[in-house]
Amino acid sequence: MEPLLITLNLYFGWAWLVACSGALALVPALLLAAIFVAIGWWYGWGWRALYLAALGPLLVAGIAWGMGQNISPNAQPRAATTTLRVAHLNAFIGADNVQPKLDFITRSNAEVVSIVEASLILQPRLTEVSSTYPYQAGTTHWLGLRLLSKWPMLVAQKINDRALLYHVARPANLGGAFYVLQVHPHSPYRPRAASARAAHWQAIHQALPTLPKPLIVVGDFNTVPWDTALRPLPASGLTMAGGWRAYLPTFPSFMPIVPIDLLFSSASLPVTQLQRVRVAATDHLGFVADFTEVRQ
Repeated sequence: MEPLLITLNLYFGWAWLVACSGALALVPALLLAAIFVAIGWWYGWGWRALYLAALGPLLVAGIAWGMGQNISPNAQPRAATTTLRVAHLNAFIGADNVQPKLDFITRSNAEVVSIVEASLILQPRLTEVSSTYPYQAGTTHWLGLRLLSKWPMLVAQKINDRALLYHVARPANLGGAFYVLQVHPHSPYRPRAASARAAHWQAIHQALPTLPKPLIVVGDFNTVPWDTALRPLPASGLTMAGGWRAYLPTFPSFMPIVPIDLLFSSASLPVTQLQRVRVAATDHLGFVADFTEVRQ
């Protein structure tokens, strides 16, 4: 039974992401349109019930518009109690305009910045922010993972090309060192890619018990918060950042519908504020997470 449930969940996640990636979320809109027409027909409207079909696209567009509100053009100032700020962005390899991404990095005022889909165009340009982020590491292939830090940092473990563990040597007087697991599994745009995504998460699940703490897991998860693939993260003592805000969508940026850019952290690294940030020339919203630690 368990393999069947995993398979159904896998393909549900794939179908959800594909359905909600279109400009008008076509599949949910058509489904709702059919439901409204069926309700009208049931109540005896006859062919006039077809007019209710328009409610499907309107409702989906309205929900998407509402979810897209309250997105900042820049990260808001940090609170006095914030001890650490981590920013994240899927930079989108399909866009050659990298300046908005560099602006997001510098304006985030974060100590650590996670970038996935760092293209071969963006990667050399990251030297332009090296005065603020002198420590940069990650993969250098065309779908690069890059982590930028104000503190000394290095790749501590490579789980695969889409999951890297970094050791960030934060000074002891500022809270001490911590680890960042940066992830970007395959997008489930076709069944084979969905299977690759499942294999990616399986590799992370196997590594989780041995990963050092305190730990932050951040990236474009390419799945939703309620996917069973993420259950091992809270089971290992990690908490999803943002509370209900973690369910606010980050993709696609022009009409956010699905929440796939996420952050989990150890109990000793609690997130007290999560902000979504709109960045030009990418199909994802970025986010900034503020941590307020209780130090002994």
